[in-house]
Amino acid sequence: MQEDILGRFCLGTVQLGLDYGVANFAGRPDREAAAALLRLAYARGARFFDTAFAYGESEAIVGQALGGGQAPHARVITKLPPDFACAAPGALRRAVAASLTRLGAESLWGLMLHRAVDQGSRPGLLRAVSELKRDGLIRRFGISSYEPKQALDWMREPEVDIVQVPVNVLDKRWIEADLAGEARQNAVTVFARSIYLQGLLLLDGPGLERANMDWAAGFLRPAKDFAAGRGLDFKAFCIRVVAQTFPEAILVMGVQDQAQLEENLRLFQDRPLPAELVELWWRNLPGMPTRLLNPSLWER
Repeated sequence: MQEDILGRFCLGTVQLGLDYGVANFAGRPDREAAAALLRLAYARGARFFDTAFAYGESEAIVGQALGGGQAPHARVITKLPPDFACAAPGALRRAVAASLTRLGAESLWGLMLHRAVDQGSRPGLLRAVSELKRDGLIRRFGISSYEPKQALDWMREPEVDIVQVPVNVLDKRWIEADLAGEARQNAVTVFARSIYLQGLLLLDGPGLERANMDWAAGFLRPAKDFAAGRGLDFKAFCIRVVAQTFPEAILVMGVQDQAQLEENLRLFQDRPLPAELVELWWRNLPGMPTRLLNPSLWER
């Protein structure tokens, strides 16, 4: 079980730097509590840690908890500012240097674009990426994306090693796009985030109403009924379906406190679901509206 955790569990840290998630009504922990949570995750076996410039204090908290050689086996992935354009020579190097300072690190295991740059900027960006890899400042480069077409387009670039995409039990677009096959063909590692669709999948009626998401109830109910009808824990169902559908992907899961961390690690180690059950779920799932699958379109 420990090997499974080390290989396929990534602790997402956005909730440690921002009040994040449609189901987050408690806010983020204070800085000391967040740093303690990161150290506990590392002690429990977590090795991948996902952060970003845009996640508030997250990079600095990760640096406080794991930087300066405190966690020698930690693999930190951060993301460039969402508006990063690589318009000027040296822009990428300066942005990476700033993140390294906040993280208390000499190099990055992974660096991602938070949003894709325009087509004209891509060649210059990728040349700059190659230089930073050559100089040992970054080991892997990639993109975080909401859209299958965009993610697959970037995956075919030789300098791209990692992609991060939202994958959950309501989103079959990634199966239809053959994400797993494309990743394998292009030697790209997939990081699957938003397993609970930013917490939306876990909300009930009152929670949906409080989050101004009551319109989504009808889309969520079939998944909950499917799991309940087979005696499955719904959270475990959400995790196992993604993990088994994309068996080489690393799953990014965020936490706000120690109880959530322990629960996520426990659920992550749950027994696999029967393959025929996972196949049945996907076969009967209708296409879902983009309004549901893309949180940037939610009205808050």
